[in-house]
Order: sequence, then structure tokens, then C-alpha cells
Amino acid sequence: MQKRVVVLSKLRRYILNLLISLDQLGNSLLAGDPDETISSRIGRIKQKWGGKIPRWRCFTRWADWVLERIDPNHTVEAIEHDEGGEGIADKPTPPHEHVTYFEKKEEENVE
Repeated sequence: MQKRVVVLSKLRRYILNLLISLDQLGNSLLAGDPDETISSRIGRIKQKWGGKIPRWRCFTRWADWVLERIDPNHTVEAIEHDEGGEGIADKPTPPHEHVTYFEKKEEENVE
């Protein structure tokens, strides 16, 4: 009987690990940090904007709404403070990279 409990415990952990890895893969596919979950990313976005997710982030708002129905305050509690630095979608672009197509063409013509 005790061996069965150990096997079930390992199976549950295995399934949990798979679900976390799928969550992280989804975040990576959405240009986020590959080691951060979608819930953590949504929580960070929510905190950054004072508890409200901007209107233009439709998927983020929808995902937050779904997660809040399943587990209230889930996204804020899921924030991984040591993760989130490797994503490309949520990083502000440095000022020198805010160059329009026309400004780039002008620079090329000057050289």
C-alpha cells in the first residue's frame, strides 16, 4: 500500500512538472521569459499598471479574467520575482533603438 502512495505522489509531481513546462513554453512562444510562467508574467504586467491591465493587451486581460475565476488573486501571487528578465516582449526598447524606417534611410544616405 505504501509503495502505491509513493508511485501516485511521483506521478502527481511528474504531471505538475509537465504542466509547468507547458506554461513556460507558452510564455516563451508569446515572447516572454522562457523560465517564467504566463501567470507570473500577467501578475507583473498587472502590478506595473497599478492593478489594471491596459485595454490593448486583449489576450492578457482575457487570461487574467479566466485565472481570477479559477483562483482569485492567482496572477499576483504567482509572480516569480527572480524571473522575467529574459523576455523580449515586455522589455522597454532603449531610446537609441526607436528609429523609424525613414530616419534609418536618411542615415544610410548620409554615409
